[in-house]
Amino acid sequence: MLSLKEVAKRIDRVNVRLDAVKTLFKLGEDEIEETIDGLLVNKHIDLKHIFSNQNVSITLVSYTSGQKHFPTHAHNDSIEYLIIVNGKLFVKFQDGSSRVVMRGECVAIPRGVFHTGHSLEEGTQLIAVCVPPEIAYIPKENDE
Repeated sequence: MLSLKEVAKRIDRVNVRLDAVKTLFKLGEDEIEETIDGLLVNKHIDLKHIFSNQNVSITLVSYTSGQKHFPTHAHNDSIEYLIIVNGKLFVKFQDGSSRVVMRGECVAIPRGVFHTGHSLEEGTQLIAVCVPPEIAYIPKENDE
């Protein structure tokens, strides 16, 4: 059984993650919904926290409908790996290069590199792995 202190720490981590997602997607209170195991963003992107410790965080990202865009952002302290479980994802990097990542493929995004993208198929799912874990995102100003 968890102690009250451990429960409080878990709640704090969820609140920090919620604030980070709101910042990244530039969301208001009515645009993000907490679910039993994650967050639902704009009713189109479902984020399910799988695991995290001091070394890594793992999140399942599911696009529930259409070609949904994720905002341009960077991870200052983490390398992010996007592993496609289902569907296809278009990813564009700050240098203008881009890549279509397909089921079974992985793309590594270095620390501090701004990137954006969108799903190319309904039902696209990916596993986002951040090493070390990232709890804050750096949104790019004037993201289009």
